[in-house]
Amino acid sequence: MRALTLDPTLAEAHVRLANYYRVVGDPRAADEHRRKALALEPENPLVLAMYASTLAADGQFGQAIEMQRRAVQAEPLSRATRYNLGVFLYYAGRMAEAEREMAGLNEIDPVPQLMPEVHGMLLVTLGRHDEALELAAAWPEGADRHYLSALALDGLGRRGEADAALRRLIEFGRPAESYRIAEVYAHRGDVESSFVWLREGAAHARYAGWRGNGRRPLWVLEYSPLLERTRQDPRWAAWYAAARGPVRQAAAG
Repeated sequence: MRALTLDPTLAEAHVRLANYYRVVGDPRAADEHRRKALALEPENPLVLAMYASTLAADGQFGQAIEMQRRAVQAEPLSRATRYNLGVFLYYAGRMAEAEREMAGLNEIDPVPQLMPEVHGMLLVTLGRHDEALELAAAWPEGADRHYLSALALDGLGRRGEADAALRRLIEFGRPAESYRIAEVYAHRGDVESSFVWLREGAAHARYAGWRGNGRRPLWVLEYSPLLERTRQDPRWAAWYAAARGPVRQAAAG
C-alpha cells in the first residue's frame, strides 16, 4: 500500500496486494487490484502469471491456460513460466498438451535433476512408470525423489520397493508432505490411509487454501488425477469443506 501511495501505476504492487487480499479472504479487493495491474501492464509476464495462478486456483483452467500462454509469449525463456503452463494443463486433464510443455522445458534447461515434479506425476498418470522411475533416479535424495519413486514402483508392481520409498517419504517429510503422502495412498487404492493423511495435512495447513500443506496447495487436491479415487468417496466433500474453513479463519485472524 505504501508503494502504491508513492506510485499508483505500479502493476507489480497491485498484483502483490491482490495476493494479500486473497489470502486474508477479501476476494473483491483482490480482484480489483488484479484488474488494475492487468490494465496497467497487460503484457507483464509476472502480472499475467499471477493472475493465471488465481484463475487456476478457482478452477477456471481455460482462462488460466490462455493467460499463462500470454506470459510464456512475453517471457519465452522463463523456465518457471513454461512449467506453470504445463502444470495448469495437467490439472485441467489436457495431458498431451502438458506433455509437450514439459518436454519443451529441455530446450530451456536440459539438466534432468532440475525437472519439476509435475513431469513425473504426468508420466505416472499416463502409465509410463519406467520413465517416471528413471526421472526420479536422476533427482537428489529427498522428498521429491521418494514421492515419485513410491508412485512409479507401485505402478510397476514392485510393491516391496514402493513400500520402502513411501516409508522414506513419511520419515523425511512428515507433516509437510502429508498431502503428497495422501496422493500416494490414493494411487495405491488405499482410500482409508489417504484420508488419514489428508486430515493430518489439514491440521498443519497454512492459510486460505492457497498454500495448503507443504508442497500441495489445497486447491490442487480438487483436481489431482492421483486423488481421483479419494474424491469419489462420499467423505470427500465434507473433508474438503472442513479443510478450507478453519484455514481461512486462521488466516483472517
